[in-house]
Amino acid sequence: MATALTLQTALGAAQMAITSSNTPAELRKNVTSPNGTTQAALEVFDRAHISQNIQAALAAAQKRSQELAQELSESSK
Repeated sequence: MATALTLQTALGAAQMAITSSNTPAELRKNVTSPNGTTQAALEVFDRAHISQNIQAALAAAQKRSQELAQELSESSK
């Protein structure tokens, strides 16, 4: 039940982000209560530099993907 609820929440948020003219940050701001639970969690994420870590992880994955593509290209010659 918890998994289904989590997945439906994520799906709904993604659909809203796709169809809305607002940015994801604006959408998040619209549903985050000041001093609420989401705000508390976001503050922890900010202190832990979660956004920067995700960006670094995506950059590393992209770099490795390019390396693997190059290796595959060279091995098929």
